[in-house]
Amino acid sequence: MLAPLAAAEAGAALAVVLGDGPVPTLVDCGTAAEPASRAVVEVADVAVVVLRGCYLGLRRAVHSPALTRTVGAVLMEEPGRSLSAREVSDVLDVPVLARVPVKATVARAVDAGVLAARLPDLLARPAAGLLQRTGAIAARRGAAA
Repeated sequence: MLAPLAAAEAGAALAVVLGDGPVPTLVDCGTAAEPASRAVVEVADVAVVVLRGCYLGLRRAVHSPALTRTVGAVLMEEPGRSLSAREVSDVLDVPVLARVPVKATVARAVDAGVLAARLPDLLARPAAGLLQRTGAIAARRGAAA
């Protein structure tokens, strides 16, 4: 783990690199609470929030400063969660771009470290849809600039 100053400088450098190149990159910035992760979100072509259908997660997302840059949400669908995609969309005022069912097969792939090499269909389909939708959003933004 980097010290706060080094982390901020590393994040700023990463933000410059990502802002300068047409390299498709996916970065998990968590809650974007640190200056480095906020810098990455600020220069991103597209920012999405990933959350479970639970009240506390939705409440945290609403109060996140990163939400101002968010163009959509990815909803992790777990059994027993009470919030629907429509409710998440209504509260965050962004569309739900993908819904990902939480299943044991995906968790096992993550635990085994083979998720990138053997992406389960259960995750591949919503991921492909998300990439298409966010690519279209980024293209529209580029055309408008």
